[in-house]
Amino acid sequence: MTTIICVPPETTLLIISWVPVVIFPFYAVLEKRQFKPAQDATTHKDVAYTSLNLKTEQEEGKSMWSEKRTLIWRNLPLMIACFFGYFAEFLTLNGVVTSLAFPNSPFDPRNHFVYYACAFMIGEFIGRSYITLLLLLNSKCTPVITKTWTLSTVLLSLFIFLTFASWYRFLHSVWVVLLLIFIVGLLAGSLYLNTFLMAVGSEDVKGKAFSRAFLSVGPSTGVLVAGLVGLVLEPTLREHCLQSAEFSDFCFTRAIGGWNRTTSCLR
Repeated sequence: MTTIICVPPETTLLIISWVPVVIFPFYAVLEKRQFKPAQDATTHKDVAYTSLNLKTEQEEGKSMWSEKRTLIWRNLPLMIACFFGYFAEFLTLNGVVTSLAFPNSPFDPRNHFVYYACAFMIGEFIGRSYITLLLLLNSKCTPVITKTWTLSTVLLSLFIFLTFASWYRFLHSVWVVLLLIFIVGLLAGSLYLNTFLMAVGSEDVKGKAFSRAFLSVGPSTGVLVAGLVGLVLEPTLREHCLQSAEFSDFCFTRAIGGWNRTTSCLR
């Protein structure tokens, strides 16, 4: 809103501040069912008391931990692939393309990141919901990507490519970067979806829940490590760009001095 239609930031915040209120109408129209027990409550006064066998409980505990170790080992490749994929996509968006602005772009350097983030989010939305979209077109078409490491490999390749593009400035159009960022979002969304679809779990619900909880460590850790690396990478790319007389005014795509109207809105 502040970039495309030039709404002041204060007004924008006031407009979106009421959005949480939407939760209440949705809650009101939700289907509500009264809880009905399957059978009437019964007492067990006539049942004789017997003490629990502690040895059996210990054996069950050992069996449970053994099963969890097995699930961790079987899901480890998926988790590692998700870690590297999310490391690459988060660092690409928040630590690399933030130093890529173009003199011939139709919008100002400060606005580049807004469009990069928008392209990424659209791609991620499609990537996370592509199976649903395909099901609407063809109920028999449910493609699941079993080799998720291929998605992570492409994400890492795009990260390296855009890092070199920021360092050597061999790209001359913002539309190329927008397309690549859209692809990054598309792949990141697909990686997240297919990672959890491919979760290896036991037959019971607890095993599957544990597997998916373990897999969530991958994207969370990837984002954390990417944020730490970005603290070094982004300033390095920006300082290298500032040494260039040709691109010194196009080295950062975010506002440094806080909220302000864009140059295009002041014209």
